[in-house]
Amino acid sequence: MLDYPQTTISKAADLKVGQPVSFTYPDASSPCTLVKTGRQTHGGVGPDGDIVAYSNLCTHMGCPVSYSSEGWFHRLSGHVRKVRAAGNQSGGCPGSRY
Repeated sequence: MLDYPQTTISKAADLKVGQPVSFTYPDASSPCTLVKTGRQTHGGVGPDGDIVAYSNLCTHMGCPVSYSSEGWFHRLSGHVRKVRAAGNQSGGCPGSRY
């Protein structure tokens, strides 16, 4: 099993609903996005259970995934159309959720 280091990305109180925070984890070549969805989300953390983090790389093909202000993750290439940040999916595979 790989040992992933614990790291602080942001304080929950500093996050704004729908405003993504970009970070890298577990190394500088692994882009990720942290999002406060504004509603309790499966696997969400924080006082309201509405904070989730995703890899910006598709775990299936390594293609880039980006977050939009409408609350969707879009694949920039490949077969995924969109994935709601709250976990709902519209075709294909989403980025990994931490």
